[in-house]
Amino acid sequence: MKVENGMLVISILSLLICALFWYRLSQFDKLPVGAPAPLPSSSQEEEVTLEKEIETSAAIELPSGRDVFRLPQQEDRPKTSPASTIQPTPTLSTICWDKKTPLAIIDGQILAEGDLDSKSQYRVELIMPDKAKIKFLNTGKSVWLLSSVEK
Repeated sequence: MKVENGMLVISILSLLICALFWYRLSQFDKLPVGAPAPLPSSSQEEEVTLEKEIETSAAIELPSGRDVFRLPQQEDRPKTSPASTIQPTPTLSTICWDKKTPLAIIDGQILAEGDLDSKSQYRVELIMPDKAKIKFLNTGKSVWLLSSVEK
């Protein structure tokens, strides 16, 4: 008997909750499908403009007034002196000589003729049995590298 009474109470509570949800949903204005949205009232217009102002205003005012996300323009960038663009000459450690496919190990990288280094700073132009010729891409300057054993 107690189980039946408990089930009855649960059923009644479920019906009351459903009725409450139905009542709350009926309070909203229903628009037919495809109907245009109603125009906002003046109080809603004020809320919309307030939201737009909040979205467009900066969240944190920087003391310098500088936009940290703006990329610096060409004139904003500091000028580099020619001394800072000088690159150290790569070190040729080994040459694996073969007439068809000669290889050179320069700064720990195995490179063939025409290969670029991993940082794309220079291209290997020619490999001879005792030396290798590289060309720097930024300056166009060619340099002969001698094996570190022969130095």
